[in-house]
Amino acid sequence: MNPANERNGISPARSPRARTTPRHPRPLVIGGLCSLVFLGGALTLQAQGSSILRLPTQWLAVAALPVLIGLMIGGYIGKFSFAGVEVEAPPLKDVTYVAPGPRRASDAQSPVSRPSWTRDREEEYARTHGLELVHIYKPSEVPGQRYDISVYIARHIRGDTSNQTSGFADIAFADFYFGPSWGDSIFTAQNKGGTVGVNTSAWGSFLAICRVTFTTDSKPVLLQRYIDYEMASA
Repeated sequence: MNPANERNGISPARSPRARTTPRHPRPLVIGGLCSLVFLGGALTLQAQGSSILRLPTQWLAVAALPVLIGLMIGGYIGKFSFAGVEVEAPPLKDVTYVAPGPRRASDAQSPVSRPSWTRDREEEYARTHGLELVHIYKPSEVPGQRYDISVYIARHIRGDTSNQTSGFADIAFADFYFGPSWGDSIFTAQNKGGTVGVNTSAWGSFLAICRVTFTTDSKPVLLQRYIDYEMASA
């Protein structure tokens, strides 16, 4: 398949600038702990006279790698070089940053005519039974294609529990449609207890549509997902 890139040329309106890269200490803490583990292992090997530590000194610097990764993920640095390889995190878009947290005073004083975002959001969760269409991708191993993609179903789970991506007792099967570049074909994924989805390859972005059929009397629901590669092209 060689689907044309369906991206349009519309740019979002510019919002007032604000801090676009929030800092998160948790990745840095995890990276620091990993580095301490590596360092402790190195010291243990040194005390035992291990020949591993006779390698060139630069290889021992691998103990600092988790800290560097933590600094990048946490938003403290944008790039670093290691062993001759430069790693750079894609920057966030130049738009307003909104922090998670309780309702702001300005929101609480909004007019009554304001749309009921909470109600509409809950109704959408109810309509889809909490199901969402998601995707992951990697550089393609197929000649002529740019990305290999998994398009699959996930169920939103409230709280800090991971979303459900397998073991759907209420799903019978799901039909996937990716458009004319796939011959307008319908691809059916049966629920066998694992991931309910489809793997494919593509050169450009496209809209994926999924129709979920349930094992119960519930009506089928339509899910959609714009398959993009912004993390790769930022």
